[in-house]
Amino acid sequence: MSILITGATGFVGSSFLARLLASPEAEGRQIFTLQRASDDQAERLERALARACHAVNRSDATPAGLAKSVTILTGDVTQPRFGLSGDAQMQLTRGKISEIWHIASELSPASAEQNVTAAKALADLAQALGVKKVRYLSTAYVTGKGEVTCDITDPKTGNTFNNAYEESKAQAEAILTEAAQTHGWRLTLLRPSIIVGARDSKLPAGSTSALYGVIRVLAAKARKLADKGETPRVSLACGKGALNLTYIDRVIDVMMEELADTTLNAAVKTRFIGGSNVPVSTLVAALRDRLSLRIVCTEDPAKIDPADKSLNEALSFFAPYTLASNSKTFTGEVLEEQDKIYEIDALNLIEAAVNEARNGALMDRMQMIHLQRASGGPVVAYVNRDYDETRETVMLVNAYGMPANALHPLITSLGKQGFNTVTWDCRGLPDRGFDLATETGLSMKDHFDDWELISAALGIRQMHLMGWSTGAVVASHIAAKAPKRITKLALINGSFMHRKAELTPFQKNLKSIMPKVAVSMSIAKVLYNSVFKEDRSAMVRLFTRDIANKANEAMSVTLPHEKHIVQGLTANPDQVFRYARLIRAFIKEDPMDWLGEIKAPTALFTGAGDITAHPRGSYDASCVIPGARLHVDNEATHLSLYSSPDFIAEMVGFLTGQSAPDGAQRKAA
Repeated sequence: MSILITGATGFVGSSFLARLLASPEAEGRQIFTLQRASDDQAERLERALARACHAVNRSDATPAGLAKSVTILTGDVTQPRFGLSGDAQMQLTRGKISEIWHIASELSPASAEQNVTAAKALADLAQALGVKKVRYLSTAYVTGKGEVTCDITDPKTGNTFNNAYEESKAQAEAILTEAAQTHGWRLTLLRPSIIVGARDSKLPAGSTSALYGVIRVLAAKARKLADKGETPRVSLACGKGALNLTYIDRVIDVMMEELADTTLNAAVKTRFIGGSNVPVSTLVAALRDRLSLRIVCTEDPAKIDPADKSLNEALSFFAPYTLASNSKTFTGEVLEEQDKIYEIDALNLIEAAVNEARNGALMDRMQMIHLQRASGGPVVAYVNRDYDETRETVMLVNAYGMPANALHPLITSLGKQGFNTVTWDCRGLPDRGFDLATETGLSMKDHFDDWELISAALGIRQMHLMGWSTGAVVASHIAAKAPKRITKLALINGSFMHRKAELTPFQKNLKSIMPKVAVSMSIAKVLYNSVFKEDRSAMVRLFTRDIANKANEAMSVTLPHEKHIVQGLTANPDQVFRYARLIRAFIKEDPMDWLGEIKAPTALFTGAGDITAHPRGSYDASCVIPGARLHVDNEATHLSLYSSPDFIAEMVGFLTGQSAPDGAQRKAA
């Protein structure tokens, strides 16, 4: 039995397809996707899958490998029978097509009529192919304003619509419902509220619609005002209501439940997928902060600055949803804790979206590859898509446990300077495929072996090397052991925890608690439940009081809007355990044993405000590395390589020769 999916390169479609291809439901099925005619259909699908996989921290299979198991058909949902040729329709028939998932949607109110046209084409195609299951992605806003009762059997659409998009979706539902009743299909109408990024990473995965459309418009306005040197202020038609936001993961969970439903009796089934009501004021406050843009909200059109007229016209689809009278609420639905969106989650969703608006989707720039270790599982590496062996290459050693996305702004800046960029998942974490039954395989030599494997596979004989945090220590070890291979070495916020090092409270607590947690998975589970899951039962609190208190102190150094970047360290007990194993192995090494052997021109970058890795460690390392220069940024924190363009410019300038840290700044440490 086979499935046809439309919209597979979009936000929801690619997320659904990525999950489907990894599930038991994909076994024995042929998966078809529909794409408009182009010369890069396979590449577009691979990139979409790459964005979706990266957003959910999935690296067990490469997007390119997943894409190979998909059959791409050329067509257009706005054409009769989706514009499929006779041969394509025969291909679907031979493949025993059993259901169609229509996920493609036109969200622009100006082009909304296409949704109605597509519904008619879908009904005709399903009947022609003899399909008995049709799944349609609609919207919760077809019911109009206010409350939605999720558990009634026949929820009606509203009489009043906010825009043509909502009305077109209601008309499409009516067309498909009539066709289902006429032809005996099983029709599922999926009605999600406003879909946002992934639960953990908060990444929008390339989405430019709905809330993300608003963020991109405002980000572009902020850039324009900054470039002109004008006051960063806009007046916005915006009410005091709330938006109902739901994670993409929850939407995909429901879709997978429907896919697994083998019921064949003819029926029309409606499923609402609601989320959390987030005050518009919370979202606007986050945007003000992250865009450095003064946003003045008003419901009075007369108070809109004439200079902001075109801006508000571009956001006219959004304004009605912000009104208190239009706040969507859902009754009869209980959210799991993981699906609730609190204020800090909203802040991180905004931060991740602003970063992507500024830098593009990371996986549009990078591609994932797997390289086989001699000792077992693959190294998961990321290489720029336009890799050119004639250009200089920068290899980035990430901090233990950190996702590649933490390096996103740095990778973007390096790409703009014409560098190839390469990085990889740290063995142990994020590389969850690495066996941690024993502590072997986590030494500096083992990390060196991964670097050597990647270098050999890509044919890189010489390179610039950059390392961040614990990755800076690994990078220094690589440079010491392969001195002829490294042309320049940049060590960023290095966590140089040598035997006599001055440590931050974070480092002290890490050094104290992680060896205890690394003893067993059961201790990691207790820590996870007592601290990171916030399961505060009296027995757990008593049993883990000392460890829990220190863990809270250790993990509270990240700024609120950057929590999504470090989420991977504590997302579940397995990852807490893996991180503990990594740190236990890390603190057994003393970088002073090799720093003096480094030959490459070296610059160390740290921040006076770094309360994660003590700046004194970078100072100590700079005194041992021959000829090393130290740059201390008085404003920088541990995550300035993610958040500070000026800090990034200093590092990239060192590689290009456009700037060099002043050794006299050592005294600032």
